[in-house]
Amino acid sequence: MSEKNKVETKKTNKTLVNLLAGVVVALIATAASYNYWHGTNIRVTFHAESEKDIDYLAFYTADNSHWFNGKEMVKQMVEAGSNDVEIILPAEKVEHFRLDFGQYPGTVTIKDIKIIGDETIEINNFDKYTYYKVDSHRTNEDGSVTITSNEKSPYMIVNDEFDIYPGDDYDWLRMGLIAGGSFIVAFLLAMLINRKKK
Repeated sequence: MSEKNKVETKKTNKTLVNLLAGVVVALIATAASYNYWHGTNIRVTFHAESEKDIDYLAFYTADNSHWFNGKEMVKQMVEAGSNDVEIILPAEKVEHFRLDFGQYPGTVTIKDIKIIGDETIEINNFDKYTYYKVDSHRTNEDGSVTITSNEKSPYMIVNDEFDIYPGDDYDWLRMGLIAGGSFIVAFLLAMLINRKKK
């Protein structure tokens, strides 16, 4: 083999190694980002104003029944005052949703309820939902709902049926950007390392 052919073969091998390094790193980064974002649990967020500390209970079901049980429930303690609340649902799917307002909560105002997964559902049609153990509820001009209850565990059931899975609206776009970016970075680093080798 001539010296020229050896040099060309060496360059080709280095290029293949660079490409292989880029592909491997891109695959690892994409898998990690998929596991992190697409596997992210479903989140419930809302703004709450209350006169007492409240243990909010978020119930959900992943089947066609409207029967809520303690296995599909998450508790979130929120201090009195004005708070942005986030509750993580360790669910593979959410079809129905219920929100409990804790023990003897007094007056509570809730707004901007969202269930966030592979799609985002806004729960804001408060006149449409069903309330239990609530002395009174009213929808306010800003779109919030104020409930008053001195009973144990008052709650609101959202009558809509959902089909929400883990993930978010941008997970595929995010993974694509991560895959492309990590490939370019790994490829350039491999080129730099191989260039220094004789």
